[in-house]
Amino acid sequence: MEALIQLSKHPLIRSRWFRWFVGYAFCSCSAVEFMLSRMDRVKNVDPEIERKFRPFTRTDKDKWARWKFYLGSLTILPRVVAGVSVTIFLIGVLKILLIGTTPGKPFGQFRRKVMQFILFYWFRFILVTLARCKLTEIDHRSKEDKKQYPPTVVVNHTSWMDIWYLMTSPFAPSYLARDTIKNIPLIAPIANALQSLYVVRDDSGDRRSALQQVIDRQQVIYEKREFPQLCVFPEATTTNGTEHLVYEKGAFAAGLPVQPVVLKYP
Repeated sequence: MEALIQLSKHPLIRSRWFRWFVGYAFCSCSAVEFMLSRMDRVKNVDPEIERKFRPFTRTDKDKWARWKFYLGSLTILPRVVAGVSVTIFLIGVLKILLIGTTPGKPFGQFRRKVMQFILFYWFRFILVTLARCKLTEIDHRSKEDKKQYPPTVVVNHTSWMDIWYLMTSPFAPSYLARDTIKNIPLIAPIANALQSLYVVRDDSGDRRSALQQVIDRQQVIYEKREFPQLCVFPEATTTNGTEHLVYEKGAFAAGLPVQPVVLKYP
């Protein structure tokens, strides 16, 4: 007991930083417990519902470990601060590089290479350092296939991290984006740097127009290679990756070659 009293008088224990850390740890662990309590409805799903909606059920719920959530909650604040700081700085750099460009018009080769270089290392830093992801890439293409430039990359969509990885992949594609994205301050510079194709899809007429825009972009990429390959998630939604849904026709409407990519998470 006397040893504990002496320890409580130690300058480190009495310091403001230690008290701040204890409070932060308590709040973080409390947030984890609250989150896990809300996850019961995900873990305990009726088997009939899981069978009916099999592509959308959680397949990782048996791998959840409390100690990993605790450790992640204690380190998330410095990781978020680092990520946000780097992101704000690089968005400023992208805005400078985008001066003199017009959305929908191709970049020059130098500007395009610089943009791809920045985005590659930016998101690889986020994935490996902040999100702590270990990436493994398996390329089944032959040497002749690698010389080809299919205008469209079709990918299964299983996570919000898919786009982060694809930005650091050998394809470094552009994306379809809603027209409203252009008005979002932090996202618009990234979408413009990726040379995204902006479309309006509010009604059937807009959807037909959007499909024609996709076909036109595919033709330009195939004939002139002036834009990055266009990434399309043909299932048009996210799944757990255990099976494929019916593909939408947008990626294939032009009748041009496509590059299939499969993303899988452990």
